[in-house]
Amino acid sequence: MSNNYKTYREAKKAAQRIGFETGREYRRGYKQDSKLPANPNQKYSTDWEGWYVFLGNVTPEPKYQTYEEAKK
Repeated sequence: MSNNYKTYREAKKAAQRIGFETGREYRRGYKQDSKLPANPNQKYSTDWEGWYVFLGNVTPEPKYQTYEEAKK
């Protein structure tokens, strides 16, 4: 039986409360809350929106709008 948060939303709130900035930081410190899973992207795969959303950080703007622009 899993001891993790039952929902993605609960886990997301807990991770944001701790204040992780990156996925790497999360993986190093998730044990600060015994209910956070090691791999939230797998545990909550149907709801997963990416690390930026999960941790409550602003998603950076892409450097290029298209592949062709980046290729130049």
